[in-house]
Amino acid sequence: MEKRIHLKELVSDKYTAQLQVIIWKRYIDDILCITKVDLSTILNFLNNLKTFLKFTFEIEENNSLPFLDIQLTRNQDRIETRIYRKPTHTGSYLNFNSFGPIHHKISMVKTLSKRLTTHFSTNDNDTKKERTKIFQELLSNNYPKPFIKKPFYRPRISPTNNRQTSSQNMFCSLPYSYGCERIARKLKYYNITTRFQSTSNLNNILRHPDTKKVTEPNNRTNVIYKIPCKSCQAVYIGETGKQLIERINQHKSALKHHNPTSLLVDHALINGHIPDFEQTSIIHQDIKEKHSRLFMESWSSLEDRNSINRKIDIPDMYTQFRCS
Repeated sequence: MEKRIHLKELVSDKYTAQLQVIIWKRYIDDILCITKVDLSTILNFLNNLKTFLKFTFEIEENNSLPFLDIQLTRNQDRIETRIYRKPTHTGSYLNFNSFGPIHHKISMVKTLSKRLTTHFSTNDNDTKKERTKIFQELLSNNYPKPFIKKPFYRPRISPTNNRQTSSQNMFCSLPYSYGCERIARKLKYYNITTRFQSTSNLNNILRHPDTKKVTEPNNRTNVIYKIPCKSCQAVYIGETGKQLIERINQHKSALKHHNPTSLLVDHALINGHIPDFEQTSIIHQDIKEKHSRLFMESWSSLEDRNSINRKIDIPDMYTQFRCS
């Protein structure tokens, strides 16, 4: 099996001498790198690892470079930081008058306020300018002044005896409507965390069913599928919670490596037959629970006389539902 190469391994001792990497910081697909060699050397090295991975790079201009939402600026022997906004930034945030939970709006103010202490290095004047800018942007999104200035960082209330322990935390989901926050506060008292679901909007109500995005069969998940044989009437019936195409590729890999534990491979090797992966069909779908899929796989295997699956007896209470 081919070994996976993680990006964090690129700064190991094996590559340090070659690439002369001083700093390597990565967040998902954004990488901050400080090196003594030409940056194109590292770019070529990364792009030659995998054919499907192609990296691009951006070098600093005027001793400054953005990384995520931080602007990094070299100042002699240190790096100063401040908040970075893309040129396309419009100052539009979640509007205060929008139909949504109040804690989402509180999080908006908390996040923007917290960046004042985490993203600025030492310049107090820049911090004041940024605070004024945030204040004006929130006002333009209809946030009331008292709401913006309100301190949302409050000490946690210590749990009382009638509260459940942290290991017994529970969750509940509610459709959001005005006033649901009061229910959430009551439930939180008993260590029950509330998650709000968005209700149907005008777009969902008026949209014609024909305009709904259709998932390709090979990209569907939680399905029971059937793979026929090209040389005989035999079929293999399986289940998967993954995308069907991913499961088919696993069967192809098992056939390539002659995996003895696969019934599909066993049939192909003993009889010299070839599975017809292109004619794979879905016989049941949208079965999210694992045990339910296993049951339907066994049920379908008994229903199809050409199935090469191991037959598992179905409890007698279900036999009355079987087709003759």
